Amino acid sequence: MQRKIIENIGSVLDEKSIKMLYDLKELILEKSFISGDFTLSSGVKSSYYVDLKKATFDPKGINLISNIILNNLQKWFPDRIINSIGGMEVGAIPIISAITA
Repeated sequence: MQRKIIENIGSVLDEKSIKMLYDLKELILEKSFISGDFTLSSGVKSSYYVDLKKATFDPKGINLISNIILNNLQKWFPDRIINSIGGMEVGAIPIISAITA
């Protein structure tokens, strides 16, 4: 599955953003991925936990996320003029703030 995603990513992201995506993946593994024994809020047990807030609140992480989005908005929506952007309640605030800054 991961190989298929990587093979098709060029149709979704520009070349510069693909490199940023790989950098973001490394940052997520470094800052957000935790191995151990966890009980998720659903009650399901897991051997890992991913806290993406740690990558999102990292200066390098938020810079990568916002630049990937900014570099590709026109590619994703070629027939539209983009004059607003939004996301899920509280979790999107740092990303939207970085994009609009």
